[in-house]
Amino acid sequence: MLKVVAVILAAAAGEKWAHALILYLGDNSNVVSWVSGTPPKNRFARHPLRVLRSIQTRFKWSMIAGYIRTYHNCLNDALTRVDDEQIEDLAKSNNLTLADGHPAWSE
Repeated sequence: MLKVVAVILAAAAGEKWAHALILYLGDNSNVVSWVSGTPPKNRFARHPLRVLRSIQTRFKWSMIAGYIRTYHNCLNDALTRVDDEQIEDLAKSNNLTLADGHPAWSE
């Protein structure tokens, strides 16, 4: 469920993504299928996805989901398991820009 919430937080950038094609890659096949359009049976998973669809419609962007085997997803897994200092080091060493999710979370 956390990965679905992360997708929605990323979608809060909706206006910045207007008319764009977004690629979501993940190692959770359930989330990949949900983002691709297969509705989850769990109502708690359906609601965040409805929000995602609403944001997509409002800002006219599309998302394609793809599955990455877990052993190819080491960086993303590490980013969810290490402390803040290590996240900054990983981001710098992989040419990533950290975004502040707090404003989107407070909306």
